[in-house]
Amino acid sequence: MKRLAVFFSICLFAIGAFAQDVDPKIFRYHAMQIAKHPKITKTFSMIDEQQNFYLYVDVTAFDEFYLKEPIEDQGFKLFLWKAGEIGFYNVEQFVTLVTLMQPKDNQVIYEFISQVDQKRFLVQTLFTKQGEDWQLTALKRTRIKMAKTCKFPKL
Repeated sequence: MKRLAVFFSICLFAIGAFAQDVDPKIFRYHAMQIAKHPKITKTFSMIDEQQNFYLYVDVTAFDEFYLKEPIEDQGFKLFLWKAGEIGFYNVEQFVTLVTLMQPKDNQVIYEFISQVDQKRFLVQTLFTKQGEDWQLTALKRTRIKMAKTCKFPKL
């Protein structure tokens, strides 16, 4: 019983350490920096006839980040939407925010999952606060390889 209590205490501490609240305004700023990154625009953005980039980010798991209107900035439009709230038509590509961690007061890590055609990707980003400004200090895009065959035991 003591071991179970210690285990739950460790879990609660870990959740408290990594489940920090990020202000929605800060997230919007971070999301726009991510949307402008070449590794994102090349693979995950949609482009209109005027060469404007559109990035759709599904924030269903993070209700506080949802916006009804897109954020626009110099040829970029960022849609922070959630399933069921707004119906977008012809959205061929989008990323889904799945994890937000704040291991230190001056760091925020976001993880996104996306599928483009038959390829799945994990996108990990690290923002570091330097003085009063947040900087995108690392962005890693990793292709997720799906299992080719999977044999399940017969029941």
